[in-house]
Amino acid sequence: VGNIVEVWCPTPGQEAARDLARARADARVDLMRARHLLSKMLLRKGLVYPGRSAWTKAHREWLRSVELPEPAERLVMSEYLQQVVACEQRRDRLDAAIAELAATDGWRPVVSRLSAVRGVSTVTAFSVAAEIGDFSRFPSAPSFMSYLGLVPSEDSS
Repeated sequence: VGNIVEVWCPTPGQEAARDLARARADARVDLMRARHLLSKMLLRKGLVYPGRSAWTKAHREWLRSVELPEPAERLVMSEYLQQVVACEQRRDRLDAAIAELAATDGWRPVVSRLSAVRGVSTVTAFSVAAEIGDFSRFPSAPSFMSYLGLVPSEDSS
């Protein structure tokens, strides 16, 4: 008794939503990496943005004004910058797809409740909802916390 653990199998629609949320997370990682590659390439050349915040309109204008002496350097910088733009466009397309799906009847109730929490965007709320699936499968808050791995435990010798 009690040895069998119930499992939850997502529907094809829920699995597709999980894929969409994961693709958005991958796009975010790829964008961060592309930005990092460009920043580090410029840093190796001794070029540091003099402003406060990177990846703003002013930062992009500064990037366009950077002139590198070697043709190979100019090509590399151009490629890195194109990669940043491509990653941003990919992220934006996925954000739009998430916003569209989150507004449908199947997702709107849970996404709107989760996004009511301060600091939780539609993308974050949708990602949580897609990964968790049906919240009603957890009989209590402690069982949900256990599912997430947020249970206190002692780790001592």
